[in-house]
Amino acid sequence: MIHKNILGDLRPNLTIILKIKYSKVLQRLKKRKIVNRYDKFSKNFYLKVQRAFIKIAKTNKKRYIVFDSSSDSNNLEKVIFAKVIDFLKK
Repeated sequence: MIHKNILGDLRPNLTIILKIKYSKVLQRLKKRKIVNRYDKFSKNFYLKVQRAFIKIAKTNKKRYIVFDSSSDSNNLEKVIFAKVIDFLKK
């Protein structure tokens, strides 16, 4: 409803969702030097939001791609880039 009121019928052609294990989130937050207000939200909030986005992604697999970003691999950036290029070629 919020999306429709703000953007009307405007929709992205491709949405990339990065899912992550909460334990990994905590590890990454500990490495940060600056904490923002989003970093202080509860575990429940993060899990609920992640589940909601993944649920949305399952409704239209052509427009949504879900990646697991739990590993610290630099390879993920390359995989995402390749998927975006493939999408643009279609």
